[in-house]
Amino acid sequence: MKETILAIFERTSILIILLGAILLIIGASEALVISTVSLQIPNTIWKTIIGIVGLLFILFGFFLVWRETEKSKTVGVKGETIFLDEFPKNIHKDVDNAEEIWIIGNTLSRAISNHYSLIEQKLKQGKRINYLLIHPDGIAVKMAEERVYGRVDVERRISTTKLLLSDLCKLRSIAPDRLQIRTILNPLSYGAVMINPLAEKSVVYIENYPYKVAGGAKPKYVVQGTDKKWFELYKKEMINLWENGQTWSCEQVEQKI
Repeated sequence: MKETILAIFERTSILIILLGAILLIIGASEALVISTVSLQIPNTIWKTIIGIVGLLFILFGFFLVWRETEKSKTVGVKGETIFLDEFPKNIHKDVDNAEEIWIIGNTLSRAISNHYSLIEQKLKQGKRINYLLIHPDGIAVKMAEERVYGRVDVERRISTTKLLLSDLCKLRSIAPDRLQIRTILNPLSYGAVMINPLAEKSVVYIENYPYKVAGGAKPKYVVQGTDKKWFELYKKEMINLWENGQTWSCEQVEQKI
């Protein structure tokens, strides 16, 4: 009940409820006095209709409040709903509409290989993208490979990371000032995509890197910018990781293009 009351005052649905209450009062009263003018509603049928419309407005307003309250529960109130096997579909819409994207991860193989054309398109549109991967020649790449479930192959991961960095360098040639690439020597415990970190509608998509557990990077969860406490925590950590990374040199790759 407390959550519902707070939600009423935080959302525009309060206007619908107030309008419904006014109509209900008009329909239930013999006359409505506005200043010194008495507004008579002599027809009982019309009064009944106005009252019913007002009641419907109120019910609809409370329905909107309930829907928003339930929606908020799915992104962090209940433990059984915050964690996901896959990111929700609206991640694609958020990425499509993004002005600035920060991506961190161990190798980011899916984020690069599966979305190469999208990254290319975003850069041509003037959008900004920051990529942070673990350094292919540091101890972190070995530690990342040792976390996976199944056969450990450090050389394979090193090779994959270098190939992905090469792909990023080719993309960087499209807009060198808008695609930033950094590598970090520290291990990462999660991968993340942060969208529009400075905008009002910001969000970060996070996937956990489990240790020796089948099923890949899970659980996944979403932190909205409106959840300021936790969003600011992840935002600050991603900035810290970025600042502790090293700019990846693409000079050799650019000479080959």
